[in-house]
Amino acid sequence: MVSKAASVKREREDGQVVWAKMKGFAAWPATVTGKNKKGSTDVLFLGSNDVGSVDDANIFDWAPHFATFRSKSKSKSFLSGVAAAQKLAESVGAAAVGTSKKRLKANAAVDSPISPKEQGPLVSASRRSSRRSAPHSSPQVKSELEVLGMTSIWNVLQDNGWTYAVGKARLLHPPFVKVAPNKKYLEGKEGEDYFVTDESLLVYLCENPIASIFTILTTAEKNSESSKEEKRSRPRASPEVKSEPAPRRAKSPAETVSADPPPSVGISEYEQLRLNKIARNEAMLRKLNIQPFSPADAAKPQRARAVRGLQGRGRNDAVPVIKRERSKRLAGKTPDGAELPADWKEPSASSMAEQTQGSVRKVGEMAIVDALREEGRGMRRKKQAAEEEETEELRAARRIATAGRFATTFAQLSIVGDGAASAAAVAGQDESAQQAAVCAFRCAERDVAKVVPERIFSLAFHPSTQKLLVAAGDKWGNLGLFDPDCADEAQAVTLFTPHSRPVSSLYFDSGAKLYSSSYDNTVRCLDVHAEKFVEVWAGDPDDFLAYSAFDESSSCMYAAYGSRQGGELERIDLRSGQSAWRLQLHAKKISCVDVHPLQPHILCTASNDTTVKLWDARKMGKKTKALDALASFQHGRAATSAHFSKRTGRKLLTTCYDDLVRVIDLKALDTEKGSKLPAVTAAARETRLRHDNQTGRWLTNFRAMWDPKSLEEERFVVGSMGRPRGIDVYMATPGGGGGSWSPVNLRDENFTTITSLNAFHPTLHALAGGNSSGKVSIFR
Repeated sequence: MVSKAASVKREREDGQVVWAKMKGFAAWPATVTGKNKKGSTDVLFLGSNDVGSVDDANIFDWAPHFATFRSKSKSKSFLSGVAAAQKLAESVGAAAVGTSKKRLKANAAVDSPISPKEQGPLVSASRRSSRRSAPHSSPQVKSELEVLGMTSIWNVLQDNGWTYAVGKARLLHPPFVKVAPNKKYLEGKEGEDYFVTDESLLVYLCENPIASIFTILTTAEKNSESSKEEKRSRPRASPEVKSEPAPRRAKSPAETVSADPPPSVGISEYEQLRLNKIARNEAMLRKLNIQPFSPADAAKPQRARAVRGLQGRGRNDAVPVIKRERSKRLAGKTPDGAELPADWKEPSASSMAEQTQGSVRKVGEMAIVDALREEGRGMRRKKQAAEEEETEELRAARRIATAGRFATTFAQLSIVGDGAASAAAVAGQDESAQQAAVCAFRCAERDVAKVVPERIFSLAFHPSTQKLLVAAGDKWGNLGLFDPDCADEAQAVTLFTPHSRPVSSLYFDSGAKLYSSSYDNTVRCLDVHAEKFVEVWAGDPDDFLAYSAFDESSSCMYAAYGSRQGGELERIDLRSGQSAWRLQLHAKKISCVDVHPLQPHILCTASNDTTVKLWDARKMGKKTKALDALASFQHGRAATSAHFSKRTGRKLLTTCYDDLVRVIDLKALDTEKGSKLPAVTAAARETRLRHDNQTGRWLTNFRAMWDPKSLEEERFVVGSMGRPRGIDVYMATPGGGGGSWSPVNLRDENFTTITSLNAFHPTLHALAGGNSSGKVSIFR
């Protein structure tokens, strides 16, 4: 136990090496920098370069307590501080024989073999004595300092505890920093406590040489093991030269700061001065143990930094640049230089897609067994516990059984059946009761499943009242059907691949048929009675069918295209598979088309040209133009969807990239006569609802969809980008005429994604959403 009484009332000198202990910390090596009037001593802690004021009772002599305190901490800064203090104590003790205390500190400052950072305490301690005595002042010191350069001087002084400050003063002396850090420097004296110009600092250094600067200029290098350790602990050698340090060697007499090379013959006086300056600079760098820069070093290739994790790509400049030859294809030649055949054509977009993705457009009818998919990208079939070894015969038998079971289950579904009572109960509820039921929706764990391997592009509910069945189409032509109430886990999802590109639309008719359209410009019908996918339409493979709408009353469909000139709409007869007409109605791609529920000759189209238009199919022919629209509604950016309300068609719901969802009142439109709606009347009947529709690149565009069960057509659903994740259901005040809308965000602990596409069940209280990873979530 160290006695504090031994250290009280003992006068200590500036620069003395001691142990200083602050509350909460171990005793730390330090040097005394001054005496405080409050019975405490100012010290500089070595290793950390911190300044503090310590009570005299907590300051102990270095040598008597060295064995007690040296093992109190194992931190890197503490160990470096102990080493610096020990060297400083040894140097002071060696010079103390036959000298005074002032001379002792001056000699220790000049002759100490330690590094500039370790000499910081000595520099601070000798400041007062250096002002009075000013040893080593000579004109040669000034010239040597000028050769060293002011940039190096600034750096060395900062390494020794001096502070660079913004404002009036550029450099502060260590004791003055303690008095007024980061303040207006009124307490000190310019030229002594702070320096504004290089000239004032140079004058001060000539009169009061700082140990570190003077040692660099005058002290010879020593080949000792301690000097090597000091160089390793000093990472920054010079801010101007970045090269590897040269090995230590004995200095030759020619390697002095003022050494000039012998005059050369045949060069100008200016060139001789330049060579002399280069020689002096190189001599100075060698004194600092820095290898002078050689032009040959510039040609050495730099070593690439090691990158963790995956191997990165090679450097672009490592690959030689080869001049590209002129295209032989554009010149009408083959790669071998022969002439191309006269009937040669450019490769189509569909053929290029087949080569890159490996998906070939399917032609003709397909049996359900052939379209059934069990293995492949994004899907793995779970093996049963006691399953036999997999063989081709076993796989074929299982596929046949799965296809037959699905066809039987699908064919048994009907609109009127065991669930008719539930559907009638829902239809009998008023608007308030229906809204309350929607607000109480929850998503159970069994109602979430990965239905297709890739991003969902289309979603639809089967209209059956017996059970819930959701169909989803993905990016690469897969069609999945999800039965959440299926008891057998292995049969809950059935996956087919009837198309080769994104499935853009799905439509269940009143019977047991499912129509699907795809970007590969084909339309297929899943007929479970025939157990096959029937090809209803197959157009040009270079056209991509962006969206389609089906009119069951007239057995036709409307296909919206996004290729060629863009903005084209085609009417197709589903019975004959023939096209009635194809017209360009918009300047850009048509992203959505819908049919009026009561007047199927009234159509609406939404386009990327920022417009939504209404059309009368009875008046459309080969001469129809864009100006023949019944009404045109201007939007701020690309419109992604437009849908009529499902009961009366008197409202139009649109989604746009301008972050607005619009509800447009169409009561003024005469659907019987098909007369045009004035633009002023159309604009005055818009209700704009602010909604974040910025889905980005990797999500399917949002499409707001009506709830067909809403009696007053005052409820619709749209995806949500908000957190926590949910689905936005907008509801109008019952009986308010649809003038006031408020969103309800449906959330559940089992729902953690963004569902870009959402759809209400036509008769039951259920809501399905599909995301960009192929998962379907059902709220009910």
